Amino acid sequence: MAAAAEGDSEKYQFSETAKVTELKNSWTQHLDRLPEEKGYVVGVTNSSVRVCTITLDFSNSENMEIKNFYGCEELSELSCSKELAPDEQMVVKICAADPSVTYKYKMGMSGAAKPDGPAKRAGGNIRQGQH
Repeated sequence: MAAAAEGDSEKYQFSETAKVTELKNSWTQHLDRLPEEKGYVVGVTNSSVRVCTITLDFSNSENMEIKNFYGCEELSELSCSKELAPDEQMVVKICAADPSVTYKYKMGMSGAAKPDGPAKRAGGNIRQGQH
């Protein structure tokens, strides 16, 4: 497993124009488009009352790479994980690997509550973008 990249989710401030989406009453997603960098900053906030380990997987994306893991644990070139307490957020910056070619991101999210209670699952492809 590779070390987490530099950065911290507290150091990234989402813009006022960031798209905010509630996901299954337990998660909130923030999405900032970065047109000049041909990419996005994606943030997922734990809106539940449980501590959960979350994995974000961008492996079904086309022509994308994670540029900053913001303190998340890098699992592969296109996936990361982080344990999130209630109201804690994980942030990832994902951009076109080759800006001269069309790019598309597709994010899968999975997670489970800590073992002291029932597992909570959030899954599937929850967000997509193409340019």
